Formats: sequence, C-alpha cells, structure tokens
Amino acid sequence: MDSKSWFDFMRGETESALTLLYSYMGFWMAMGDGDAVDAANENADFWRVYTAALQYTLFVYLGRLADDTSNGKSFSDFNRHCIENVNDYTATVFRLRRPEALELNPGYLDGAQFPRLADLKTLFRMAKGPRRFLQAECKTIRNRVIAHAVFTQENEHQSLFRAISLEEIEDALLVLDSIVKNLYQTYQNARPLSCTVNPFNEKDQIIQNVYRAIMG
Repeated sequence: MDSKSWFDFMRGETESALTLLYSYMGFWMAMGDGDAVDAANENADFWRVYTAALQYTLFVYLGRLADDTSNGKSFSDFNRHCIENVNDYTATVFRLRRPEALELNPGYLDGAQFPRLADLKTLFRMAKGPRRFLQAECKTIRNRVIAHAVFTQENEHQSLFRAISLEEIEDALLVLDSIVKNLYQTYQNARPLSCTVNPFNEKDQIIQNVYRAIMG
C-alpha cells in the first residue's frame, strides 16, 4: 500500500469506529429520557439487537486498530509506514504528487513547512497511551468475548466491560483519528503539521439521529 492508500484505509477505520461508538452512546443517552424509553420498549427486541450489533462491531474495529501482527493492517502498521516513507512529506515529492496545485497557484508552497522524521515521531508519540489502552482491555474483549468464546459466562463479560468506559474509548479514538487527519492535511495540502486532538464533527448529528430513530 502506498501512502494515499494507507490514509484512505486508516481514515475509514477510525471514522467507522467513532460512528459505531457514537451510535451506541446515542442510544444509552436517549435512555435517560422517559419518552424515549417508552418508545424503545415498543420494539424492544429490535433495540436489543441494535445495541448488541453495535457493541460487537465496535470492538472488532478496536481490535483491528490495536492488532500488531505481520498480516494485519493496524494503526501500528500505519505508523511504521509513515516513518519509513518520510520522504513522501518533502517539497520535492509534493510537487510531483500535486502539480495541479502549483499550476493553479504558483505560490502555493510559499511559507510551507514540511515535517522531518523527528516531527512525525512527535506526532505519533501522541498515540502511545491510546494504543496501550486499545491493546489491553479493548483487544482482550475482542479476542475473548467476540472473536473467540474464551469467556462465555455473563459475569466474565461484565468484569471485562466494567474495566473500561465509553469515554475512554472515545478519547483514544479521537487521538488516532486526529493523527490520521492532521497528517493527511500535511501530505495532501502541505499544511503545517498539527499535534492537536480534534472533535469528530459528526458526533452530535449521529446522536440526534439515533434519538429520532427511537422516537419514530
């Protein structure tokens, strides 16, 4: 996979995981509203399937992001590719990749700053904590509850899920998503490399849509 393919793939992974998370969160947030509870109870079996499917699929994605195997495509692999292909972020390669930008605006790169290897390492250092979290509790749930029936008793499931919170998952995913998108802006548009963590713009809309679906 080249750098463009990696960006497309990783953006799909992080955005899908966040969409699943906010859809799941949206349901349980709606359950704080009495009218929504009454509406959900009118079709309780559907909403049970809905939340279970979201939960299972979310942890599949979290496990994929956390995997570090030779035949997988995880965030670690994306990190490794970017570090090994740091030349993709130079002015010379940008001119070859985006000649139309310079044809339309010859001064497009005036004042542009291109990241060095040390800058990429600083950016990816932001992912150290989130990756450790995903590779521990979240990957354990994926491996022992969802992918393989290692833990089969309800009390075993509950003890695993109690070890994490949806907010912790959100925080971890937002870091990974921001790294991918911030670096893509540098790769595709020669923007200065940012180490900020950005919100997921679609969060509120996803949560509102779930509430509307419950209320019919």
